[in-house]
Order: sequence, then structure tokens, then C-alpha cells
Amino acid sequence: MISYTRLSWRLQAASVLLLCALNLIILPASATVYTWNGTVGNWDNPLRWVPQGVPTPFDTVNISSGTVNLDYYFNFYGTMNWSGGTITGYTLTIANGGTLNIGASVTLDCPLLNQGTVNWLGGNIFLDSCSVSTAGPVVNQGLFNI
Repeated sequence: MISYTRLSWRLQAASVLLLCALNLIILPASATVYTWNGTVGNWDNPLRWVPQGVPTPFDTVNISSGTVNLDYYFNFYGTMNWSGGTITGYTLTIANGGTLNIGASVTLDCPLLNQGTVNWLGGNIFLDSCSVSTAGPVVNQGLFNI
């Protein structure tokens, strides 16, 4: 037979473990701010980012020059500040909860699917061939502020 004290202790321990596990699932780690180093290369090359590493979909990303090649389909939930350069390759999806801030003239050479928020703050958006696209260069299913 289990005593009430032992059972109570086990329930308390299980409750603490459950809360810790839920906290890990619900609260993502804090976002890191990554800046593209202005060169030409693939998104997933850690040598192209400062600090060195590959941004996760929940990080903050700054791109002001160079060419970023999306070498796979990418869903972005964080904040992307784009103030120059070119994004090329596979589809860039600004997912629900994500934000793309366009602050100067940029070149989009890949499809853009907006399901979150795009803020066009200034400059021009040059649309290139988007060679891997079948849906067109820009599909808006979210909020596009001009």
C-alpha cells in the first residue's frame, strides 16, 4: 500500500516535470539576430552569416547586400529586415506570425508567398525571372502594407 505522503510527493514531482516539458514545447528559445555578410551564397551556409551559424525560422535576419540563395523551400516565422541585395532560389514563405520588412530597393528572384506580414517601407522591388516558380513571383495570403 502506498502512503498518502509518498503519493503526494510523486504527484508533485510528476506535475513539476510536466510543467517543465510544456515550457520547453510552448516557449521557443530566444531568437538570435543574424546578418548576411554581403556575399553570394546559400542560406544554409553558416560562413555567410554573422554570427556564424544558420538562422532558424524563428530568428531575426538582416539582409542589406549580396545574394542569398534559398536552396530549399523556406518557411519563415521570425522577422526579416531586407534593405538591399537579392533573394533567389526556392520559395520564400513568410509564415503566419512572420514579418518581412522591405526598407530599400531589393531584387526578388524567387517566389514570395506571404501568409504573415510584409511591410514595404521604401524603395523598389525588382522582380526577376523566378525560374523555379509556377505560381508567380508574389502570392499574398496575409497582410501586405504599402
